[in-house]
Amino acid sequence: MRYPLQKLEYVAQNDSLYICQGELIYRFEASTGELLHQSRSSSKAEEPSTKKVKADPSDLDLNAFRTLKCSPNGKHIVTTTDEQKELIMFDSEELTVTFSRKLPKRPSAIFIAGDNSTVLVGDKFGDVYSFPLNLNVVHSDVIKNSIDTISTDPILGHVSMLVDVIMTPDYLGKKYIITSDRDEHIRISCYPQAYIIERFCFGHEQFVSSLTIPSWAPTTLLSAGGDDFIAKWNWTTGKLVEKIDLKRIRNSASNDLEYEGSAELAISGIWQVSEFHIILAFDENTNRLLVFKIEDITVYLGSYNCDLVDLTMTGSEGRGWMSLENSTEQLKKFQIFPDGKIQLSSDKISKKISSQCLVEVENLERMAGLHNIKLLRKHAEH
Repeated sequence: MRYPLQKLEYVAQNDSLYICQGELIYRFEASTGELLHQSRSSSKAEEPSTKKVKADPSDLDLNAFRTLKCSPNGKHIVTTTDEQKELIMFDSEELTVTFSRKLPKRPSAIFIAGDNSTVLVGDKFGDVYSFPLNLNVVHSDVIKNSIDTISTDPILGHVSMLVDVIMTPDYLGKKYIITSDRDEHIRISCYPQAYIIERFCFGHEQFVSSLTIPSWAPTTLLSAGGDDFIAKWNWTTGKLVEKIDLKRIRNSASNDLEYEGSAELAISGIWQVSEFHIILAFDENTNRLLVFKIEDITVYLGSYNCDLVDLTMTGSEGRGWMSLENSTEQLKKFQIFPDGKIQLSSDKISKKISSQCLVEVENLERMAGLHNIKLLRKHAEH
């Protein structure tokens, strides 16, 4: 059985698709499907290989990648691993490790600042850490000693498990860190003086797993998780502008989304299609990818049934890549159109890339990082 492709990231600067599969990370040339480089979470770069990698089920989660981000300038790949609690930074060209650090607790979210200077890491005990991105690591004692002095003291903390962390664009000459946790809290903290809490955004009643600021609406914050709505905020004031009701979405053009009254939602991700002012939100409880146009008035455009693991956009004409869990083809190209319609394509390049992702397992019981957002829901005890 093939291990799913749990994380995808397309980088336009070098036309590359990065994929995390178990403890392997690959770099493919997106236009041809050629495997350029691969590396392991054990911090060791490798030559591309055509050999199948057999994972021992007892060790499957030993150091599987959990998160994957690329810096805005396309030069750095930043990841975290689960069981070994590591932050690992790679050079985006050859996937050589430029920095790695064991973290005090298991990391749950990462974010890279827009100026390519800082990596924020949130963990499952509610703490957020800050690391410099441009370390320019070489093999010398001077550099090594300077790396060893980088602090692992948290810059802010929640009293509950931290689920997502982002940084705002500049606003009136300042930046802020926005964090969310399992206890329905959204906190806005000053940066870099993150101990100063600017405000909270109150309105959720369940865990908040996904935060995003649309690139075309820099004062708007979208948040979602275990509630039956996506919240739309003005983060500069903390005002709740709109609750996008996910159970009662109806309009004249599309009424395909129907939830039973007792259905529980679990939004595990929100992605932007900036060229069309569209966002995609995936509900892992129903395997629905929901499509909205986000402007002054939010419009529901439709939904798509799929066993989505992750997706990444190319930033061109609504095109992207999708990783699917139970499909015979794990990787597919897709295109979303301005009206919200989604078209998947099965092409030679996607098949070629899938055929070179070679981690296989005998069972998926301990597979890292798939469809576990729903487990954050707190149920009343009887």
